[in-house]
Amino acid sequence: MTNKEVIIGRTKITFKRLNLKEWTILEENKVVMQEAVEKKDFHGVFDTVSSCISTASDATLDWENQPWFEMLEAYGEALAINSPTKKFPILTSTDEIKEKKLPWEYPGRIWYFWLHLLSNNYGWAKEQIEILDIDDAIGLYQEILIDQQLGREWEWLGYEAAFPYNTSTKKSTFKPLTRPMWMAGITAKPKTMKMLKILIPVGNVIGFKE
Repeated sequence: MTNKEVIIGRTKITFKRLNLKEWTILEENKVVMQEAVEKKDFHGVFDTVSSCISTASDATLDWENQPWFEMLEAYGEALAINSPTKKFPILTSTDEIKEKKLPWEYPGRIWYFWLHLLSNNYGWAKEQIEILDIDDAIGLYQEILIDQQLGREWEWLGYEAAFPYNTSTKKSTFKPLTRPMWMAGITAKPKTMKMLKILIPVGNVIGFKE
């Protein structure tokens, strides 16, 4: 998907899927908008929403004179066409929730994060990285994190802490290195247990399999 024409109100607007560098501008605007929402800065919200629309479309409307719901519809279309199209496990992660702004944050850092990440791992030039589709960028980011995690797990095998002594069994047992939630998945099946007859509900009992 590269372009999508949408009729909003009486105006036909063409929304475009941005390359990686352009997409980071959209993400930057979303961060600024969130800060404006927290401060209850209406003008800040309006400015960032209209900036997101103009970044991802050919719209030239004066949004101050348009119905608010049309502006929100355009904003939603701008985000939708620039969302990942694949269900990357890393996007479901809840391990690293940023509650406060980091002291080393600055405007435009999102782009430099991706530039540093991909140039450092693949040796690509800036011109190669900036034209990537966001699906490719996120997929590669996930693979980089997987490589790093598996590398740590391999190194972990050489540490004494990986084999703690169990005083009950008088043996050392292996303690795996913790994985992020998006890599861990479901590690164990629910245990079944016997139930007293008096606790079983009256009538037909339907199990999970049914």
